[in-house]
Amino acid sequence: INGGFILNSVYAGGLVANVNKTKVNITGGYVNNSVFAGAEGNNKDITLVSGNKTVNMLNGTVGNLYGGSYTSLDKAYSFVNITGGTILSNVFGSGYFGNMDGNCYIYIGENAVLNAPHNTENTDKNTNNINALHIKGNIYAGANWGTYTGTFGEHTITGESNIFIDGKGYNMEENISDNFMVIEGSIYGCGTSCYAGIEDNSIIIRNYGQMSTGNYISRFLYSIQQCRSLNIDASSIIFEGQTDIASTQNLNNANNSTLEVIEKNSQTTPQQNTTATDEK
Repeated sequence: INGGFILNSVYAGGLVANVNKTKVNITGGYVNNSVFAGAEGNNKDITLVSGNKTVNMLNGTVGNLYGGSYTSLDKAYSFVNITGGTILSNVFGSGYFGNMDGNCYIYIGENAVLNAPHNTENTDKNTNNINALHIKGNIYAGANWGTYTGTFGEHTITGESNIFIDGKGYNMEENISDNFMVIEGSIYGCGTSCYAGIEDNSIIIRNYGQMSTGNYISRFLYSIQQCRSLNIDASSIIFEGQTDIASTQNLNNANNSTLEVIEKNSQTTPQQNTTATDEK
């Protein structure tokens, strides 16, 4: 996808046909709805993409970005690689409705993509092109199983579901300008109403945000939730606070910044101290 306007959604796979592996490259254009690295499908228990699924977003605008299928049982690996562009709503490591028998990885930022673990089918390493990167909603390691209504679903990913964000090389100043990186919502190690990876479920954030004159912190997140381990390194972030995603309460009524994190680490480097602040 390198231009034009697409009113509905884009699927790398089909409705009923089987394919081995898929890849979607987005370098421009506008997709009004969603882009799926997997198939469209019509049965959450049938596999239509048996191999790896990859979506590379370097520029352009999409509604939602999915590493998996719309309605299908995905297998192998899913990679969501974002180095630029605008996501108007949310990013998901797997699909919309269906499980993942394998592993899901979300890499945000050029340095995250090029130096990420499990670096199998990522954005072209010869591309040293950082574009403005704006995610206006949330990042979910898992699937979009709809709004939580009282029962949080079991794990929908049999392997790993990890998120790696690295702002190295992007503009982190207070004022939005060229080549910036901004994430407006929360970062979840789960899906919208279900748990994600069974084997591993981690979130790593590096070089995101900075502290400027007057101790002003340039980046905000609502919260980080539902992960097995959290590592924040060389970053300056204000957490505005949300209630637990596995709650029927209004998500903006509480001042919790990190919920359901088993292991949490904040590291410092000589270049920039890590700052994580709860805004009350």
